[in-house]
Amino acid sequence: MLETGERFDLLDFFSWAKIMTDAVPGARFVVLDASLYWAVNAVPEPLSEKPLGKADGFRPAAEEVVEKIKKRISSGFGETVRKASAIRNRYLRAMASLFTNQPVRVIDGNDLWNGNGGYLQALSESIEFCSNPSPVVGTAPVSLTRTARYSRYNQEYQRWYTPLVLAEARYLRSAYGVEAKLGPTSETAFDKLIVESMRAGCIGAPVGGAVLYPRLPSEYQIFWYTRAAEGEVPYKQLVFFTDSNDTVRRKIKANPLLSGWLGEMAAPFFPNKKGTDSVDAVIALRDMIEEGAKGIG
Repeated sequence: MLETGERFDLLDFFSWAKIMTDAVPGARFVVLDASLYWAVNAVPEPLSEKPLGKADGFRPAAEEVVEKIKKRISSGFGETVRKASAIRNRYLRAMASLFTNQPVRVIDGNDLWNGNGGYLQALSESIEFCSNPSPVVGTAPVSLTRTARYSRYNQEYQRWYTPLVLAEARYLRSAYGVEAKLGPTSETAFDKLIVESMRAGCIGAPVGGAVLYPRLPSEYQIFWYTRAAEGEVPYKQLVFFTDSNDTVRRKIKANPLLSGWLGEMAAPFFPNKKGTDSVDAVIALRDMIEEGAKGIG
């Protein structure tokens, strides 16, 4: 991303959200910017080696996970992560500003991992859900036995990535009342566990007299969208915010699949201009987002 700039098709989630907010009065969205998770994906060792506590259960493991992530992000290795994340966050917030009918809130890893007791609670619950159902108190590191298999870009993500994903959903539900997730079909392995986790509440037995976390209702919903053209358009042929308008026109006109994909993505933001040429719509929307991103620190 640092070399090419952010991709215009980052808009795909917002395009679906625009359709939904226009169709469902009162619908609101919280967008989780997960770009800082790059630090998690790139380091192979377990994020926690803490044993199950006698009185505090999985909380020590959750605290260790958060501290290790923060340490990686603040390290020399994390410099690239921080720079890329800052770029993406500006564009996400600029895209969120396009919504005039309903506010769209963008939060990122910093909001989750810095002084957020509610998130630590959600992560503790998620680690418990993913862990060995018969853990040994105080003698061995928490062992994850229920995790999603998710491979992308030929890289197998860490097992500890699963409780982090589940914790996001649990925290957003408790903190913001988020009752559904809109995401790509590539995340179905995680989504299945999210629904099971919501349905189960906290499934473990009380440890050392600790009280079970309150059970959550099971109405949590998952909505999927596809990125059918993403794998069909070579990376260098995608449209980036760093491209000139002439380059955008050339790329779109040279590839009918790209033209249809990006045109469909831009259309919800021009509801009164049906039939607008896809090239003009993409350029106009891209310029609006670019201008908005410049004003975000």
